[in-house]
Amino acid sequence: MVDNARVLVVEDTEDARDILARMLRLGGITAITAEDGFAALQALEQGVPDLVLLDLMMPKMNGVELLSHLRQDPRWRDVPVILLTAVSEGRLITDAVNLGVQDVILKGSVNAFDLIERIARHLRTNRSASN
Repeated sequence: MVDNARVLVVEDTEDARDILARMLRLGGITAITAEDGFAALQALEQGVPDLVLLDLMMPKMNGVELLSHLRQDPRWRDVPVILLTAVSEGRLITDAVNLGVQDVILKGSVNAFDLIERIARHLRTNRSASN
């Protein structure tokens, strides 16, 4: 169900970004990576992904700020977003949920199987809603 899906991974830590991209590739998912919110906006201009995997805490533009940009632009408004976070940043997570984030994953608990399953679930839901 996720084969050939395109996922934009927005993560400021290079090692974490590489690990997430490798996990996705194991599941047949094309991973596009960006190191911050500004690089993510540039990547989005190159093509709309099927889903965005978004780090919450990043310098320059945090995940909530990027999510706000996504939800304001009609080209990206309906792209599902899964938020990644190292800790429970209460207010920021609440802001992200209010902006329509589909899921929240704690970084310390993420494994390839769970990540791919959650992505598949949200892609199925998004495709059903758009039909």
